[in-house]
Amino acid sequence: MFVSLASASRTNSNDNSRSRSGRVSVLDTSNWTTERVLSDHDENFVTCINVHSDRQLLILGFNDGKICLYDIRSNVRVHQKQQHSRLIQDIHYFDDYLYTIGNDNMIIQLSLSSFEQSIQSYELPYAAVGPYQISNETLPSSPGLSSQPSSVALNMVTNHFFPVGNVFDIDPYDSDRLITCSPMNPRFFRLSLGEEDLKLSYPMLGNSESSFSTSCVHWNKDKDMCLSANTNGTIQLYRRVNRPEM
Repeated sequence: MFVSLASASRTNSNDNSRSRSGRVSVLDTSNWTTERVLSDHDENFVTCINVHSDRQLLILGFNDGKICLYDIRSNVRVHQKQQHSRLIQDIHYFDDYLYTIGNDNMIIQLSLSSFEQSIQSYELPYAAVGPYQISNETLPSSPGLSSQPSSVALNMVTNHFFPVGNVFDIDPYDSDRLITCSPMNPRFFRLSLGEEDLKLSYPMLGNSESSFSTSCVHWNKDKDMCLSANTNGTIQLYRRVNRPEM
């Protein structure tokens, strides 16, 4: 079995508009044919997806802020809930807990054992979900290309930018801590405090004092390493000096 989100449901544009449908299909990998289509709505389309392998659940986030759980084995929708006031941008889970972030800049935590009841909501003190204003100065130069961007290119890079991929991820050794995108380098957030975690911070790039908007983040458990991709085309790796004990 292979689950496919056919295309991105959002474009990085000023009005956050959609160019293609967020269709979700389950494919038979033995012959690469479509076994079934879970979602293919023109108006209310899927914006993000995750799979809970232990529980055999497919978790879908939608354009209208709803979240749905599908039993992968039976293709049955087992739960649906209005989770956010705007589209859901990312979904993660840790053990029995599910975390979602919406375009309303809220992180909502709930338990998969009591799905209808949200545990807690957190409003981030910075814009993790965008839009970020980026200019042509953030883009790296390319050999053989003019240093003066065309009017078309300039219009593209001065538009508001929304993160693509993972907007946040969970510390694999401390589920109370998240890493998130932000307008100025990745940031760490403490759920129990409801505020930014200042004990950890991303270093500047080399000796530069410049900072860039973050397009996606990831936390690797095996290496205990954070990775971020930035709107200027660079990536950063961050590793704690003292690795936590499980």
